[in-house]
Amino acid sequence: MKVFSATDIGQKRTMNQDFVFASASPVGNLPNLFVVADGMGGHNAGDFASRYGVSVLVESVKRDTNFNPVRIIRHGIEAANSQIFEQAKRDISMEGMGTTMVVATVVGNYAYVANVGDSRLYLAGKEPHAMNESDLWQDFESSGSVSGYLRYKSSQDHTGQSEKAGENRADGNNRIGASRSESGRG
Repeated sequence: MKVFSATDIGQKRTMNQDFVFASASPVGNLPNLFVVADGMGGHNAGDFASRYGVSVLVESVKRDTNFNPVRIIRHGIEAANSQIFEQAKRDISMEGMGTTMVVATVVGNYAYVANVGDSRLYLAGKEPHAMNESDLWQDFESSGSVSGYLRYKSSQDHTGQSEKAGENRADGNNRIGASRSESGRG
């Protein structure tokens, strides 16, 4: 597998709040790990949130004793969310910080992908293709999902298929580390 990563500041921002981790070598019990996080533009400490979130996720994956890639990734995302939220509570200047995150690992012929927020995963080939809910809908629909997200109960017994980690929140705030008092795009 050939691996490369790059980020771009884009045309609207003055600071790049992206952070990428890419390893074709094993990370913990995963054979490889790919993560991209994008700090929430306009939110406090988005650059810190993306960097710190990826760091926490990678360390969680390294320590996880599970062999189920879905659970390993889910645990990592939950750890990142918890740590970012706690850091924001400790430092008022970071209140409300958040990040999107896309996490992937390839095991055999299967890609396990988790997505929190509006960052995207692309399949590279002759023509790059953005992965979205409709690409994976058949798997989700047959495994008890609603709107492309597995219900928590379904995810407990869900092995061997892709899963979007995270839950649909009533406030529409699907991002890591967002404070409960905030509302906005996620």
